[in-house]
Amino acid sequence: MKKTKRLIVLSSVLFCTAAFAEKPYEGAYLSLGVGASRTQNWKSNLGNADAAFKTGTNARIAVGHRFCDFKIEFEPSYIRLHKKADNNALGVTGHMRALSTLGNLYYYFPVNFQFSPYLGVGAGFSSIKMMTNQTVNQAIAKVDNSATKFTYQGIAGFAFGLNDQTTLNIDYRYLQTEKLSPVERAIRNHSINVGISYYF
Repeated sequence: MKKTKRLIVLSSVLFCTAAFAEKPYEGAYLSLGVGASRTQNWKSNLGNADAAFKTGTNARIAVGHRFCDFKIEFEPSYIRLHKKADNNALGVTGHMRALSTLGNLYYYFPVNFQFSPYLGVGAGFSSIKMMTNQTVNQAIAKVDNSATKFTYQGIAGFAFGLNDQTTLNIDYRYLQTEKLSPVERAIRNHSINVGISYYF
């Protein structure tokens, strides 16, 4: 039984190593990306939006390593959104930003080297800051709230080979945090990203 297990493991390693050697995109890489972000509105118990956000921007940088059809990476990312003005006399506006530090794992479907769809998952933490401007009696009161929350994300996209060391990446990312206090709402962010990965 032990010999059989060893043979299976050795065969898997040899197969993976052979496949890995044939691929032009292998080893360590650096990735840069930018995109548009949309955060779901925070709903009140009555179904109305008690906070609505405009479409914002995001940027990410990642370093990682690809082995066979899997890729692991360390990814800091930044999201900035502006809050829409409330439909009331207080005129509450402001912005929100989230600096996330995540570890991601990807699986690349073995279609071909020039066009590779992939799926990924990630987990880590986000440092969130919300700045609210509230107009009261013609005076602006600023409220600054900060928190660090556990965060996870799901990823789906495509990689297009530009040359033997560079790929163009287009993907969708869904990121969600733990609920923020005292509002008891989670950030649920949808992003479309375009990026470049360079393999060393």
